[in-house]
Amino acid sequence: MKESLKSESKDIPEGYEDLKVHVLSAYKASSNWLECLSNLVKGRNLHLKPNHKYSEPLKLEKFAGHSDSKTNIYEFLKLYEIVSRGFTREDQAHFLYSNYLKDEVKTTVRHIRDDYIKMKRHLVIKYGDVNRLLTGKKNLIKSFPPISRTTAKNQKIKFMQRYCEVLDQIQTLVDLNVKDYPQMECEIFSHTNVMDLSGLLPEFLRGKFISAYIKRRKDYNGEHIPGKESFLMLLNLMKDEQSSVEFDAENYGE
Repeated sequence: MKESLKSESKDIPEGYEDLKVHVLSAYKASSNWLECLSNLVKGRNLHLKPNHKYSEPLKLEKFAGHSDSKTNIYEFLKLYEIVSRGFTREDQAHFLYSNYLKDEVKTTVRHIRDDYIKMKRHLVIKYGDVNRLLTGKKNLIKSFPPISRTTAKNQKIKFMQRYCEVLDQIQTLVDLNVKDYPQMECEIFSHTNVMDLSGLLPEFLRGKFISAYIKRRKDYNGEHIPGKESFLMLLNLMKDEQSSVEFDAENYGE
């Protein structure tokens, strides 16, 4: 755009002095903008250096394997592929190995550190146990302060909000990986896993889920409801309960 303005300004006929002024002003503004953009990119190290093995343009916590339950390999790889967008597969491999893996994880992929596809497959096989991943999510819910029917409304709201956040994370995890790992959906949304998640609810909330589940099960001739549908039923029920308590607190107080 900048060079186009410069070129076109030479052909403006006589008598259009105001137009020439505006074109020159636009040329100067575009030059200043490009200079500011260049300084911003360089200032934040967002430019890519020729050797990606030694550059680290964007911040991402190093993957620590099973020693850190806060991060799982699926979420980590999705974030990493955003960070490394536009890289060649070889650069992706070098960049990942050099910058974003803890030492204990590095040792498991040292022999394939030049091949991103093999590294990714190896990391998922070693650290992608869905049951272990879900255990981390369940333990997180167990760490929430317990509530009961008589608990203050603001504490109920906080529990429900955090519970729904965990379920939203699980759903997002599946949605983001369904193409690459289609089996994940069946494993995470199994009947057993959904019942385990609902079992972490306090009794007064679990009872509401059970009632809704039994009612819906009639449409399946008494058989189990498909896993994903029962998971969404649990999530939506909890969001409705949260909205109900929030409305109650807002309009009628504690």
